[in-house]
Amino acid sequence: MAVRERSNGVGKQLICGGKHGISRATSGAVIDERVGNIDLLSGIVDDTRELVSANVEILRTEMSSKLSVLGSTLSSSLIAIAVFIVTAILLCLAVAASLIAVGLPAWASLWAVTLIAGAIGYSFVRRAQTASRSLTTGDKS
Repeated sequence: MAVRERSNGVGKQLICGGKHGISRATSGAVIDERVGNIDLLSGIVDDTRELVSANVEILRTEMSSKLSVLGSTLSSSLIAIAVFIVTAILLCLAVAASLIAVGLPAWASLWAVTLIAGAIGYSFVRRAQTASRSLTTGDKS
């Protein structure tokens, strides 16, 4: 901080110029740079606290709204999955009943439908694994 003395006809003044402004004191007064620096630092800390608390509050508000949307989406998805499972079971039973009506024994019809459903499920799992690997490795194939 630069300190210089200036006379304005009435009395002498000490002018202290620094990065954050100019402070004036009459001659004979002791300029305490430490008090100015402490005030400056405490102001910076207070401003930083206010900014951080405001940002945390904004983040908290955004996250709560996004989490509520996520919760409703998950509940809707779970209901859709449950309906899909029930529909798949009823479809498999209908196919098995049709095979029984054609003349296939009941046990053979149920096993055939179970094996077909298992093969379809396995193909979906393999497709998901392949997609997962391509996402982690970055392949576009």
